[in-house]
Amino acid sequence: MTIETIQNDEPAGDEWTNPNARIWKGLRLAVRTRLAAAFEHLLITGSLNRADLERIGEISTPSASADLRTMQERTDALTYDASAKCYRLKEEATHGR
Repeated sequence: MTIETIQNDEPAGDEWTNPNARIWKGLRLAVRTRLAAAFEHLLITGSLNRADLERIGEISTPSASADLRTMQERTDALTYDASAKCYRLKEEATHGR
């Protein structure tokens, strides 16, 4: 599976799932690790919701909401699927899927 560059010519995909990636710079290690794991979940399952983040990171609902905002702001790769009540990768973020 290949992911195209999304923002600032930063490599996506593998970069998103690495807690030490430049895209997560400035965040605490626990947050970086949680966001990387959330993107791993998104790439494997094709969807991500707040409850997934709560399970992945063992965090509260407000923290999961904040993480989703951070993921969206830093990657600009998520789109909300209202009918499924989950986030998915934007079509332009995927390549060869």
